[in-house]
Amino acid sequence: MRNFFILFLVQSLLMLSCSSDDDGTDTSASIVGKWIATDVEFSGSTTATGQGQSINATFSSEPVDLNHTLTFTESPNEVVSEGGFSLEITSSLNGQTEIETLEGESLVETGGWEQNGNQLTIINSEDGGDIQIFELTASRLVIGTDISEMETADGVAITLNSTFKIIYRRE
Repeated sequence: MRNFFILFLVQSLLMLSCSSDDDGTDTSASIVGKWIATDVEFSGSTTATGQGQSINATFSSEPVDLNHTLTFTESPNEVVSEGGFSLEITSSLNGQTEIETLEGESLVETGGWEQNGNQLTIINSEDGGDIQIFELTASRLVIGTDISEMETADGVAITLNSTFKIIYRRE
């Protein structure tokens, strides 16, 4: 079950399922420029329910080897993603705590970009995706995704709720 939980968690993170609702976040500043990552926040919970039983798990993370920058240009709208980070994820399941490291992560890949309100769309040859802009000021950028998913496999319903954010400062 633990391996299924970790696999589901990573798969959900990489799918970047995010809300498309505009929540009134101020995104009036320009995203064009170089941004240096200062923190990564990833936490949440999951519940697996099957055969009349429920198992709850929580997780949180700390960034390791945070060395990531994004450079946005316009005309053409391109973003260059350099470096990356690792996450030390602490999960608690049935009173047991485990720590695992996900290495070489990055939310944004190099490619084209479009901004529509609080949604940032990345366009590249491998895949693209929508990323939520939680905050965009002249000096601070917070991007990420809120994940709320339910999936059923082999008669087990798994619900995942999490938030993944990367905080940047303008160079």
